[in-house]
Amino acid sequence: MIQLQQLTREQAERTIAEQELPADLRRIGRFTALAATQDWCPDWHAVSRWLESHASNGRPEDIDITVFTVEYNRLECFESFLEMKEQTWQNYFVPYIRYYVDGELVDESNSVSADAFVTTFRHSAAALDSGV
Repeated sequence: MIQLQQLTREQAERTIAEQELPADLRRIGRFTALAATQDWCPDWHAVSRWLESHASNGRPEDIDITVFTVEYNRLECFESFLEMKEQTWQNYFVPYIRYYVDGELVDESNSVSADAFVTTFRHSAAALDSGV
């Protein structure tokens, strides 16, 4: 099932300082994602709708995914977060999703469907588990 957590100001500042979602957050569970976006983005509104629906309805039933969300244009550190996202992560679009399995970055995407989001974790975990 999907568990949603908003990235706190302190967690966002740590992400900027480390240039990566901090290890304790990446490793909160086997499957973790960071959805970084801006609140005005229509694609984010679509993604957040299915994320919230899945979280409230206990879906998917066979996999637990923690999703940290941050609408970074609402943060005091907006400029720093934006610069890190664009310069370090080399992503210029919103929403921007980073996928972690066992704390390691395994994929990245922008707007995504619920099925593609879950499939990314399943395929990445299968590849890691098989040693590919």
